[in-house]
Amino acid sequence: FTGLTQHTNGSWFYVKNGKIDWGFTGLVQHTNGSWFYVKNGKIDWGFTGLVQHTNGSWFYVEKGKINWNYNGLVPYNGSLFYVKNGKINWGYNGQVIYNGKTYTVKNGKAVK
Repeated sequence: FTGLTQHTNGSWFYVKNGKIDWGFTGLVQHTNGSWFYVKNGKIDWGFTGLVQHTNGSWFYVEKGKINWNYNGLVPYNGSLFYVKNGKINWGYNGQVIYNGKTYTVKNGKAVK
């Protein structure tokens, strides 16, 4: 078995070939279609932020799960990125209000 599984204590783990993969960190899709952020083999329910998928796309994770309804700016590594429907929208150009300030966004990234 490879995928997410729930332990009897309620914790969720990423299993690869029948064993917990303690070295895995990344996004994993559950059989119900939801995507979760796994850190060191376990779903990290405390994580909120941007995560890059192995396909190169960036997604907004909120409390361990991709939030497909989120639209707005998200801070990452000292910059702000425009997220639409849970994914960075690199084609977006326009203005966005974030924390009471208006930012100009070009190609999905807020510019100074």
